[in-house]
Amino acid sequence: MSSMKTMGSSSTLIKTEGTVFQKCIVNASCTLSKFQNSEKCIIFGGFHLYSGEVYSEILVLDTKTYEWTTMNYIRGTPPSARNDHVACLWQDKK
Repeated sequence: MSSMKTMGSSSTLIKTEGTVFQKCIVNASCTLSKFQNSEKCIIFGGFHLYSGEVYSEILVLDTKTYEWTTMNYIRGTPPSARNDHVACLWQDKK
């Protein structure tokens, strides 16, 4: 996989690692967070650009190692699949 790294007015394509499935995700929420002693980019939901399938997975990119992981739900009922939404952390909490 690869991701875009933006610095100022220019962007660079960087190679990322990990076991995350490769899907063409659009209109997902992207939340930047500091937790587990690292900076993370948390991606939730979105839909496949070509098939229209809507997702409810949580993907996490470590912005220091550029490694993707999948976050699993361990409590409660997971949110339904969605796109065109917003997610954010408030005071480093859920």
